[in-house]
Parts: sequence; C-alpha cells; structure tokens
Amino acid sequence: MNSNEILTISKIADELNASNKTIRNDLSYVEKLLDENHLKLVKKTGIGIYVEGEERDKLKVLSLIKAYKLMGSQYTSGDRQLYILNQLLKQNKKNTISSLQNELFISRPSIYKDLEKVKEWLMQRHIKLMCDKKEGFILLAGEKRIRKAMFDFFCYSEEYDAAMNNIETLQELGKGYASLNFFSYEQKEDFLDVNMKQVEAFIKELEEKIQVKFTMTDLLRLTIKYAIAISRMKKGHYASIKEQTLKDLKALNKFHSLEEIREGMIIQFQLDQLPDAELAYLFGITIVAKTHFEDTVWNINKKMMVINKIVAQEIIELTRENYHIDNEITFF
Repeated sequence: MNSNEILTISKIADELNASNKTIRNDLSYVEKLLDENHLKLVKKTGIGIYVEGEERDKLKVLSLIKAYKLMGSQYTSGDRQLYILNQLLKQNKKNTISSLQNELFISRPSIYKDLEKVKEWLMQRHIKLMCDKKEGFILLAGEKRIRKAMFDFFCYSEEYDAAMNNIETLQELGKGYASLNFFSYEQKEDFLDVNMKQVEAFIKELEEKIQVKFTMTDLLRLTIKYAIAISRMKKGHYASIKEQTLKDLKALNKFHSLEEIREGMIIQFQLDQLPDAELAYLFGITIVAKTHFEDTVWNINKKMMVINKIVAQEIIELTRENYHIDNEITFF
C-alpha cells in the first residue's frame, strides 16, 4: 500500500523474514481484505504485485491496518469482549474462534479468555452461547431475551463511546488516522441496520396518536427498543407472547391506536409483516415508558387495578403490624 513501485514476493519475503510460500498463502487473506474494500490485488507473472483502486479506498485500508496493529497493545480485554458481543448479537455472519482471532489479531488462548467473560455476560441475561461446527457460535434464548441483551449492550456502548471520545482525535484525511473504537467504527446504525432518526420520528408520531408525552430519557430508550425490534423483524426474528398476556394488552384502551398505524409501520420500515404478537410486544414496551402525565389512565387495565388494590391493602395490613402509618390514604 505504501510502495510506489511493483513489488516481488521475494522482496516481501526478505523484508518479513518469511518464506515465499508463506507470503503466497498470506496474500490470499490480503486479497480478500482488499476486495471487501473495493481494491484489487494485481499479480503479474514475472513482474510482481501491486494494489489497484481509488486513493480514498487505499487510505481507508491503511487506516484499518494502523488500527489493527495497535489492537494488541492499545485495547484491553474489555474492549475485545465488547467487539465479540457486537459480532454475536448482530448475527450478520458466521463467527468462529478462527474468525475472531483473525479479526482481533490476538492468540487463541486470549480469545478463549475473552469468550468466557462474554459467556458470563450472556448467562446473566439467560442466554447460552453454543458452538456449532457448521454454524459457528450461536445464541440460544427466546427472542425477547435476545432483544433485551441488545438493548443492554447498546446502552453500555454509549458509556464506552463517551470514554473513547475523550481520547480520540479526528484528523484530516491523508494526514493521519484516528485510532479505532470498535463500536463507533461499526456505528450504531450499522449494528441495528435501522435509521435511528426515522425511528425517533415514528415514536413522536406515536405520542400524538396515543396522546401522551414521554420523558426525554424514556423517549431515547423507547427509540432504541423499537429500533432493535424493527432490526430483528427485518431479519425474520419475531417475538412471541402468551395468549392471556395478548388478551390483557388488547383490553387496554390505547391498543387500537397502534393497530391503526400497523400498515404504515410495515411500509415505512419495509417489514414483511407485523403480527399481533409483535404488535403486542411493541405496545407492552410502550406502556411501561415514563410519561409527562396528561392522561393518567391510558395504560391501566381495569381488572389488574382491582387485583392491585387488594394487594396494596394487604401490604398496608402487614405494615401496620410493625410501623405507624400517619396517612394510610396516601400510603395506599
């Protein structure tokens, strides 16, 4: 990439203190990397090899190379675990020990150590990490647990980004290259394959439809959760829901508001379908969001309120045995 002349395999082998055969084998990996970045490795018999392509694509690859070279010393085990989780949760490709080792440029034992921590993180969320010979690493869990893990990962990465932004410097193209931040390199929208601004605009439309105003924090959280759900549906992964829960959610007076915009949502986000169970899931995560209350009963199920009042009275009776309550009505 840095050479202005055509190089021979022998010259490269001498510089790297390796055999010609090793260099030929390694060039197959180099060729794949270049191809992924719109560049071509040209090999001419009796003449040599060189890279062909646009200057901006060459600069991009050089930036990647510099970042990869820094990985071993600059990035901690925690950084690598974040990267591995990113790959596993995205499920865009086959992930194996070898693929992770090649991507992270670290030893196999180091990958195993990082994977143990990743397994612990997933197990805390009731997700099993299994290795299949044909499929590579796969996540075993219900759809809602996968989505919850993606949300947790997304929120954790926000903190990670804030820390990394303090030490990263962006330099002009061609004069230097910014160090690689695993998550910002992949980018939030790449992780979910969804336009976040489009999702946020949809949530604001939803506010008008159901006549509530979400707090700023929960507007952001809801945007992320909807984006994750949309991303999963686009890949053919749908949430299931118990029949009784579905009935309870449909009984709430605002459920029909979401039903009314079902078709618009399918078209806007190019979904194949939006089943009742998925609609109920979206409604479920919506009604638990905090709001600036204008309609205090919009998410209340009358049958559940009867049960809640009985439970509240039981709590008061138990509390009265040990504590004096000045205002039982307020406590209730």
